[in-house]
Amino acid sequence: MAYDPNSPAKDHDALADIDKIRENTNQLRKFEASDTEPSSPVAGMFWLYTPGSGNWVLKQRNPDNSGWVNLWEMDPSTGAIKNIFASVKMEEVGDFPAYSGNADKFLKLNSSLQPVWEEVSTEIPDSSVTRAKLKTSSGAVSSSLGSGVVKQMTLPGGEYGFYPRVKCSSSGSCVHILYGGGPISSYVTNVTLRTLSGYTSTIYVWQRYVTSSGEVFWIFLLREKETGKIIGGYQAPDHPCFGNGNDPILVPHPFGDYDPEKHEIIVINPSPEQLKEMKALCRPQRMGQPRRDLLELFHGWREEDKDIGPLYEPDDSVELEYPKREITVGIVEDEDDKPLWLKEEARIIKVDISKYQPDCVRVRPLKRVNRTILGGV
Repeated sequence: MAYDPNSPAKDHDALADIDKIRENTNQLRKFEASDTEPSSPVAGMFWLYTPGSGNWVLKQRNPDNSGWVNLWEMDPSTGAIKNIFASVKMEEVGDFPAYSGNADKFLKLNSSLQPVWEEVSTEIPDSSVTRAKLKTSSGAVSSSLGSGVVKQMTLPGGEYGFYPRVKCSSSGSCVHILYGGGPISSYVTNVTLRTLSGYTSTIYVWQRYVTSSGEVFWIFLLREKETGKIIGGYQAPDHPCFGNGNDPILVPHPFGDYDPEKHEIIVINPSPEQLKEMKALCRPQRMGQPRRDLLELFHGWREEDKDIGPLYEPDDSVELEYPKREITVGIVEDEDDKPLWLKEEARIIKVDISKYQPDCVRVRPLKRVNRTILGGV
């Protein structure tokens, strides 16, 4: 018996149509949502089982009204379908394959237009956009310069940065917030570091900037091939392309004067434990002692007429590669006029950085080479 829109008729005795009235009432009970089984269920009705904790399950009463058939399971906190229980006939494209799966598979049509479950690929698209909370971070660049030498460096954070701060190891040092070289295909925030004739110095430029990331910490070192001396550096929780074109192909490293005949570029991605140790070494141990930059741990410095360091160097006995993971390379420019530093979150651009390690870069682990100072930290 099915639903009858003409029953009961106006001229009928209601008692004579009692069966049809009951059937019409049952048709109204085709769906219920509760954490307990519906009383007096009817064949074909749907019941969304909603327990106080755990996943929800959609069930349907079987044709002979003797039990329930599970259809699918859903996580109520996310709306994600967790399991599909039944094998359901799909018109024209064949059988819908049963699968008690999870987020690691998705349903697609194969070349024969048959629905199949397929593993989610571990390959990440070249770029993806998502939303993330914004914060500020900081980074620095450095260059050890001989007499009358000029170097170009790309600042961490690029267009997302605030006005940079500088320091140097001796007089006769100059920093210009301009880029004097060329050509260059992407907008970058570069500084020119130079020494006057007759002076040598190591110059540091530090910049705070807006970011959302910090997935991987980056240390780039520029090293002379002939002497093995580290003559330049970059340290920040973001890749140099972040805010400087947002493209690791256009800005693969921060060294504007890199010469492959004279220089080699070393990248170090320190672990959180190593980074914690390095930052501890940079903190002042007493009043009157300046805070050191992470890059000074590679260059060394002079304090109270004493040469200190370097404390770290690349471990050239081990060859590594870029991390196989996504990192943030930029923030999407929205059309609103609200300044970036006033926003709480924004859309960010991410790429799998392992695909963009340039041939000129060598990745090495970090090695501590001096433990005799600063209280044995």
